[in-house]
Amino acid sequence: MVGKKGFTLAEVLITLGIIGVVAALTIPSLMTAYKKHVIETRLKHSYSLLNQVVKLAQADYDEPSGWDYTLGTSDFAKTYFSPYMKSDIKKKNTGNWHIVTLLNGVTWTISRWMGGPTGASYPYIRINIDINGTSKPNKQGVDVFNFYILPQKRGWYNTGDGDIACNVSGPGVYYDGYGFSDDEIKNNYYRGCGFNPEEGEPYGAVNSFCVALIVRNNWKIPKDYPIKF
Repeated sequence: MVGKKGFTLAEVLITLGIIGVVAALTIPSLMTAYKKHVIETRLKHSYSLLNQVVKLAQADYDEPSGWDYTLGTSDFAKTYFSPYMKSDIKKKNTGNWHIVTLLNGVTWTISRWMGGPTGASYPYIRINIDINGTSKPNKQGVDVFNFYILPQKRGWYNTGDGDIACNVSGPGVYYDGYGFSDDEIKNNYYRGCGFNPEEGEPYGAVNSFCVALIVRNNWKIPKDYPIKF
């Protein structure tokens, strides 16, 4: 009988080494691609759901320009949000910030604001979308993105920490950085995507314009996205 031939130990080790090298090269890129896909999918879903909520509330209460912005945050959310998204809520907490957790783990932190650097009287609603809920890193442009319900046509909406949108055509849902040029979205002093403040400069709104790059790229994270995952 002819003896059966097998792999030598050296051949097995070489094969395993090749597999290890290939895995080391491909797994990180696959993980990055997966993270980006999750962000893109959940962000688009939240935007679609938010638009749906606003349209349903609008059917009962007219356009957002006529909503009652004197209500506290919790009462406002209970009136204009909660009745129209029950099927998509996992749990809900109320307080100064109204937090809604969707079935896919995304959290919405809803808050009511008065716009203007000097206390101007125009109101709006901010919705912080956190793609992975309470999990870290909880940073703008990475897992946190801002949407707004802007109730009226305005040339500028301002938080007191930089402008969030410009050339707003009317009541509706808008993203942080709406109306700005691509250059401004990346280089805006307060909110630019990829802006790196020096010591002593403001940090709170850094990278909040990143969502604009994703929305404008058909809900895909651009190849030249300033933040690495």
